[in-house]
Amino acid sequence: MFRRRRHKWPKVPPNAAGLFRSLSEALPATEISELSIALNRYLEELEGDLDTEDNLNFALATELIACCRKLLDIYAQVSDKQRAMIVGAIRYLVSDDDGVNDAALMCGFDDDAQVVNHVLEEVGLLEHCIDYRRV
Repeated sequence: MFRRRRHKWPKVPPNAAGLFRSLSEALPATEISELSIALNRYLEELEGDLDTEDNLNFALATELIACCRKLLDIYAQVSDKQRAMIVGAIRYLVSDDDGVNDAALMCGFDDDAQVVNHVLEEVGLLEHCIDYRRV
């Protein structure tokens, strides 16, 4: 029986979908620490932008980073396809070229949330999906 998805592949700009696919690859477990470091750097960068970017949705950004850390926690336990999606979602979040400027608009992280939610559902972590419209 097919299950109905709550977080289907999001309706992000076409270039964003292509970017996600190009960023998605299963990495050896030894390289996963680099993704964690990238998340830390991105959080520091966003903290530095708080004074200059009035529309930065920092609460949503921190929730997304927390979800990405949950994805990293299960990385060794999922299939290669799911690993590639996890890597793609994290790289997409920290990318400057993801189609929508994260800091410039209040909805700047919406596309990132859609991608992360999709991946959370794909790996069985539906309970961690973010209601990004409320944050």
